[in-house]
Amino acid sequence: MKVRIGNDVVGLAWDVMREVLQDEKIVQIPEDFQDCFDIRLVAFNTRVRTTKIVPEYGIQNGKILVNIPSNAITETGPYTMLLEYKKPDSALSVGYRSLAVDYVNAFEIVASSQMEDSQGKQITSVISYASSKNAYDYWLDFHVGSVEDFVNWMQRPAIIAALRVEAYINQSQGTIDNLSNRVSDMETSISELLEEPEEIQQYPSYLNFPNVGSDKVLYIDTTENKSYRWDSVNLKYFIINEIDIEIINGNF
Repeated sequence: MKVRIGNDVVGLAWDVMREVLQDEKIVQIPEDFQDCFDIRLVAFNTRVRTTKIVPEYGIQNGKILVNIPSNAITETGPYTMLLEYKKPDSALSVGYRSLAVDYVNAFEIVASSQMEDSQGKQITSVISYASSKNAYDYWLDFHVGSVEDFVNWMQRPAIIAALRVEAYINQSQGTIDNLSNRVSDMETSISELLEEPEEIQQYPSYLNFPNVGSDKVLYIDTTENKSYRWDSVNLKYFIINEIDIEIINGNF
């Protein structure tokens, strides 16, 4: 359908068909707009999509009859029709289904009368079938049970994961306790090393240390450059560290 710019666009009839499931077959039926709401019809230049027109329209037997006054059209070129609307659907949580359909190059605005073909045009669009089944309905295709059974089935992966985590924690608890004890022992040893000794005694060899030492004394083997502490519980000497002593040349 080609209309010279400056003329009204009339005689454009748009059949909107919708696919539905009947007797396990998908069939096409005219859309029933009686229960639809938020219906929005827009025409825009296919080449310059920013140019939008809101046509006048009427609905008769599922057919949209479009009328666009001449003063609403400012540019030549092919135009696309876009229809958006909402249809009640109790299977969805919001209570309705949002639908949209378009028809590219539904009509064309031309620059001269010689290019015009203003006879009425019949266009048809089909909205593909979309199931209204909810998640529970799909579950019933492969399972048998109530809604409660479906909810329990949905929660099962999370429950299994929680049980696995609990088992892992119980299994690992012994290792965690052992690590805690080792850390505690290390902290005790470090604190003992950091304590300031009351006295430092130096001997040419650890063999010269007293047979029974004192916890308050740091014993140094000057030959091996090693320091020891006396453990009054085990009644023996324990090496603490090796003293790295270097002769510093003061350039005298």
